[in-house]
Formats: sequence, C-alpha cells, structure tokens
Amino acid sequence: MILDMLTAKERDRQPAPPGTVVDPPAGRRYHLDMTIEQLRLLHQARPFTPFRIHLADGRHFDVEHPELLAQSPGGRVIALATSEHAIERIDLLLVVSLEELGNGRGPRRRR
Repeated sequence: MILDMLTAKERDRQPAPPGTVVDPPAGRRYHLDMTIEQLRLLHQARPFTPFRIHLADGRHFDVEHPELLAQSPGGRVIALATSEHAIERIDLLLVVSLEELGNGRGPRRRR
C-alpha cells in the first residue's frame, strides 16, 4: 500500500489511475492494487488454500474457508466470520501481509 502524497492542486489535475481508492473526506488516494489483487487471488483459488491476514496492529485472522470472507463492491473493506462466531470488518488499508497456511493434509498420493 502506498499513500499518494500529492498536493491538492496536483491531485485535482491528475485522473485517478486504475485500482486507486479515493478517501472522499480527506481527498487522499490509496493504491491498493497489490493487496486487493493478492487477496482476490487467494480467496478465489481453486482448490482453496487457507490463509492468514496480518494487520498493522499485530492482530491476524485466519480464513479457513472461502465462504467465511466477503468483500465490498469497491474492494476496500472485507467482512470475515471468525471462530468466535462474530463478524470482523477489516479495512484493507490496515492489511500488511497475507500468508498461505496450507491445507494441513500434506501432499496427496495417487492410488
């Protein structure tokens, strides 16, 4: 994630590049291509492999099944069903990394 540090005049003159989210109250642009795309790739992978979402505050959440995660239409916010039977709302600006966990079964053997 890269915070685009443009002055207001420069920002108004330049169109937002594809994959850029504009924070309307502050007028800041956040480039989320890599995080959003990485998340989509992991979430939509077939076969699905569980993964962990690491946040800037040190917390992490495991996504053990693709149906436990939903993404907003704009892609900036996700909702994740946690093991505590709650829903966590996560802003992708807080995500620092994604980690594949594997399926825990090891390699498959053919019979």
